[in-house]
Amino acid sequence: MRKFIAIFLLIIICLSLTSCDYNITSIESLMRPPKLSGESSLLQKAFEESVADINGVIMKTPVSGQYRSSYLYFDLEKDGEQEAIVFYSNPMDDSMVCANVFKHVNGEWKNISKIKGKNEEVYEVNFADINGDNISEILISWTGAVVSDKVNSSDFGTGNERLLSVYSCDGITTTLLKTETYSNLFLKDLNNDGSDEIVIFKIVLADNEKQTISRIIVFNNDFSIKSDEKLSMTGMLEINNITTDNIEINEKKHTRIFVDGAISEVGVITEIIDIENESFDVSLPLYETNQSQEPLTLRASRTYCNDVDNDGVIEIPTDEVLPFGYRITENSNQQNELYMTVWSEYVDSILSVDFKCLMNSSFNYMFVFPDDILSTMSAVYNDNNCTLTFYSVDSDGQLEKELFSIKAFYEQDWEDNHNQYVKFAENSTYVYGYLILNEDDNENYEDFILENFQIMNQE
Repeated sequence: MRKFIAIFLLIIICLSLTSCDYNITSIESLMRPPKLSGESSLLQKAFEESVADINGVIMKTPVSGQYRSSYLYFDLEKDGEQEAIVFYSNPMDDSMVCANVFKHVNGEWKNISKIKGKNEEVYEVNFADINGDNISEILISWTGAVVSDKVNSSDFGTGNERLLSVYSCDGITTTLLKTETYSNLFLKDLNNDGSDEIVIFKIVLADNEKQTISRIIVFNNDFSIKSDEKLSMTGMLEINNITTDNIEINEKKHTRIFVDGAISEVGVITEIIDIENESFDVSLPLYETNQSQEPLTLRASRTYCNDVDNDGVIEIPTDEVLPFGYRITENSNQQNELYMTVWSEYVDSILSVDFKCLMNSSFNYMFVFPDDILSTMSAVYNDNNCTLTFYSVDSDGQLEKELFSIKAFYEQDWEDNHNQYVKFAENSTYVYGYLILNEDDNENYEDFILENFQIMNQE
């Protein structure tokens, strides 16, 4: 008997080490949520009672966005009492996701409505007040089982699309207001009137042609459509980043949406959607320029628009080779061009340069290159030791003397291996040190380093 038990245990261990999945526990039990505690346990009990007639309920979780739980709480009515949404599917009913909406009434959770989903998975959930009545609507994005942020199909609508459903909830029931397919979604009160606009981007890839369509959907107080502005922008393969700023143009307030997207495997551009707040006139100020053979905002780096100098105005990044500098690639002595990132504001139809810098996203810092030193100083970045070394440049444009170097260390590495480097900055991840390499110049390199070095925000 002992021999049989030993053989059985050995078989189980061997199976656990193979690449195949052997389910000893049933799928249904794996899909059930763990027992919750406190107020959550009361919601769980109410949910289980609401689906008591379903055999083998499978819990569903949004795969993207801020809300990543089968049980979501949100104060829709802004009255201090949270509503709840629970996502699940019935394996006997075509596997479409469902959502039960609950309201807290007299200390108990009451199931007020059921939403029948549009696909097999929940992509993300958002909440927005789209009609300005101080009550949030529920925005659920549905998708197929395979989810990708990049649209790879030759035709939009073959598994990579998302389907947005917008629901109002009056505390008694939910009502479907609108459905739209999209690639990227952006929600914001664009004209500060108290209601959120829905901005959707749809990437269409067909017959080797790219098309990016943006739409700004505005609702009236009664949930009817006030406007549904459609704009055709530069064709993109994917949208990487969306951000906004607010500026004044000719004494009128404008909101600008900056859209960073890849137009090829190596090329990224920025489009701007400009909204004049009072009239809600919408335009694409960069679009015509970005249709040229060399788009104004084209760059090879995956660097995206940001308010890098914290002045309230978004800057657009582009690339420029650092004169006389180069990069030594990892495990090689090969020299490659070293690129600066040029940060510019878009003003009066031109990119107006704010500053140029070397950005190191791996170690979360940037070093500004003032224009007045670009002819007399350059730098070399070595991937092998992750060191940025600065050199003087002679009159023939050749690197002359090593001046100083900058390096980022993990805290433990700093304690063990910083050698002669002097700590001058740190964040929660790295310690930054400098090393003066030429003491004979009588130059105050420390002040120069402190003035032009900046730790980038960690997201």
